[in-house]
Amino acid sequence: MCSHQGGLFSKCGLNARLVGVSSSSDVDGRHVYRRQIPLYVEDSLTLIIEIPETVTPMARVRQSDIDKFSKCKYQALTADELNGVVRVPEKGVFDFLSRTVPCVGCRKSIERLYCQLKKSGQPALEPIYVTTSGELSLHPSFLSDPRQFYALFYLQGNCLNEMVESIHKSKRNR
Repeated sequence: MCSHQGGLFSKCGLNARLVGVSSSSDVDGRHVYRRQIPLYVEDSLTLIIEIPETVTPMARVRQSDIDKFSKCKYQALTADELNGVVRVPEKGVFDFLSRTVPCVGCRKSIERLYCQLKKSGQPALEPIYVTTSGELSLHPSFLSDPRQFYALFYLQGNCLNEMVESIHKSKRNR
């Protein structure tokens, strides 16, 4: 087991739940909900996991921080520029993974999940989604709301950065 499995992910509220187990043929007819994704383990075994909401409650966002962010950063970009900066090509995602996830098995699992999200179009990571061309992007509703944008990148982003940094500092991953 990798040293970063378990407690680190719960810190950011990223504990996925197993909500179903079935044969792969059963999943094709089963409705998979918005925050769920089927994980094909074997030809005859599929796990359905549910990823919790990760958006920070707006109550934690101070209006003064939003105003400063909106004035200095958010409004400095046009809608097209904003849309462009939140898009990451598939190759960029995989290059980033190879630099930041030292465990090869974990990295391969993430790559398989990414390809599965690309193929299925399932919004399991909403507001982040993978397009059919493999591009990682952000749901348009988040682009048009500076409060949500700020909460995602500044509050949740800091938590996720801390989690990634703690993986690198783990003695078992050196």
